[in-house]
Amino acid sequence: MQNQLHTQMMLEQEHAIEQQRILEAQRQFEQNRIAQTAGSTPQTASTHGQTMAFSNP
Repeated sequence: MQNQLHTQMMLEQEHAIEQQRILEAQRQFEQNRIAQTAGSTPQTASTHGQTMAFSNP
């Protein structure tokens, strides 16, 4: 019985981690989409990103 309980907890923990990964990926995707929409074209967004990268030491 003890062993079964332990397995159950492990599975729930793994499930929680998986949920976190999915949420993080969705958030990342959403931000990218917003960033692309903000620039009139994806080109502006990428150029802006390059400038930022270069200005950073």
